[in-house]
Amino acid sequence: MKMWKFVPVLLCIFAFLVISSNPALGHTVTVYAEAVLVGVDIYDDIEFDESLIVGETIMRGVCTYDSEAPDQDWPDNFGLYSLISISITAGNYTFTHDPAAAEGPYFCISTGAGGFYYYVISLASLFYGPCWFNGQPSDLEDLVLFPTWAGVAMFFDGDSASAIGDALPDENTFPDLSVFNGDNTYFYVTSGTTPVFTLFGEITSLTVVPEPASAIILGLGAVAVILRRKRR
Repeated sequence: MKMWKFVPVLLCIFAFLVISSNPALGHTVTVYAEAVLVGVDIYDDIEFDESLIVGETIMRGVCTYDSEAPDQDWPDNFGLYSLISISITAGNYTFTHDPAAAEGPYFCISTGAGGFYYYVISLASLFYGPCWFNGQPSDLEDLVLFPTWAGVAMFFDGDSASAIGDALPDENTFPDLSVFNGDNTYFYVTSGTTPVFTLFGEITSLTVVPEPASAIILGLGAVAVILRRKRR
């Protein structure tokens, strides 16, 4: 993937760090997506277990946000909104926003003549799952100490022919997966520090659900994480 594609993301990150958020109270919207793992880049002596298989492993992502979260007063063609949560699972691994972090996750929308882009990102994340580092068994929770630029993200690259504005979509206005460009609509997980690793997943399905149905999905996800951690 080309590095220039991340320039809008870095702009979103900078913007979020220099503004404060005071979301209004609406109803919770949950975006649930699945992807196929298409890449694992490793730059240090770290190994993952057999549950991560490129081309086969299914990644599952979920994010939630307030349907009436306000735009953070940015110019036309650019929207920045607070998220409630974001997480991605793949095989025996879980990547999620740290609820104790000072900065929350966010939903960035960029529009213009070339199309539109949704960036759903956490820069303060917790990683869980078995690994081997320098030949020794360990866990990502023990190894990864997160700096500013690490995190979990979902990227949605919109069709240039679609007339989408920078308003926060709800369950009725969130575009169908067919509106997005496949190769550039993906999950992205990166440690950003030693050991350095990155996971990519190409999104294959997308469902947007309002409360109370989203509460059921989130509850099941929370139970799955708890059970997984108890088995460790």
